[in-house]
Amino acid sequence: MLLLPFTAVAVNDAWATRPLPPASPPPAPWRTRVPRDFRGDDWAVSWRQAKAEAADDRYLYAQVRRWTALLRGDNSSTSLSYWASPPFVVRAPRDSHPLELLACQTDTRPRRHITKHQETQASCDAWWPTPCTAYIIGVGDEWSFPVKAAAKGCTIHAYDPTPSLRMSHEKFAQRRNFTFHYLGLRGASTEKTFNSYGVVDGGMALATLDGLAAANPPGEQQPHILSVDIEGMEWAAIEEWSRNPQAQHILANVKYLYLDMHFHLRNPVTVRQFVHGFEFLFGKMDFKLRWLRVGDGYPADQKVVDFLGAAGLPGGFCCYESLLVRE
Repeated sequence: MLLLPFTAVAVNDAWATRPLPPASPPPAPWRTRVPRDFRGDDWAVSWRQAKAEAADDRYLYAQVRRWTALLRGDNSSTSLSYWASPPFVVRAPRDSHPLELLACQTDTRPRRHITKHQETQASCDAWWPTPCTAYIIGVGDEWSFPVKAAAKGCTIHAYDPTPSLRMSHEKFAQRRNFTFHYLGLRGASTEKTFNSYGVVDGGMALATLDGLAAANPPGEQQPHILSVDIEGMEWAAIEEWSRNPQAQHILANVKYLYLDMHFHLRNPVTVRQFVHGFEFLFGKMDFKLRWLRVGDGYPADQKVVDFLGAAGLPGGFCCYESLLVRE
């Protein structure tokens, strides 16, 4: 087995025992007051709140280093604990960064480049649930995975709210007997958003995960396979999942979660969303990594947001494709 030849990133584990701050907290009350209102004990209150916020920031940035280490292929015991089994390098590192990592229960031989739909072949088939319902959210220009899932016996519900792709998606889905929804996944916001394929139609074309599921026939309201590739809007969606018991009930029965994590400047993730998202998926929902691959993407998307670049996440990649499984 080829373990990852990367240096562990030191993180103060004492911070890991702290409860996670809210993903998007309201401003501290004292911030909304004008200076003349601060008299007497008010200054002491503001100092305590400022110190508490600074402590939260220290916690968050310590966790940024922890999760960035996982993405970089760190082979410390902490990072390896988030994998379903110890990963091996499928493609050789470039600039001390793993291009692709895979963990399979019965196959530890390095293999050639593996795409999202190919990695379910051979010995990895033991992980595939059959029969199944698959929600493919964010089709973009890639139908290979829905085709593969259908060949495995899955009922396909494909989602994409990009106006420029709507007609071609509807025609392809009709030929394959898939159900295509001109809908997308949202978090708290329903505003129109730019992505690599055009402009996402906001308003009525976006819904929460439980809203998407509720619109389907009764026997198809629980996805066993969930694929989310929504060009950076996944962080707002994950934040919404963490506050929505109905969404968490759906996720608790998802066996495969394909998640494209985007870190570019187009729809930038915040520090709190980044940390909160990893804590939610790996901590509360108990997912484990089984596959991780970097994607180059378009040139405009290859610079990572500043706090991740400062934490050591390299530029030149738009995103990290991942497969999370429930053991």
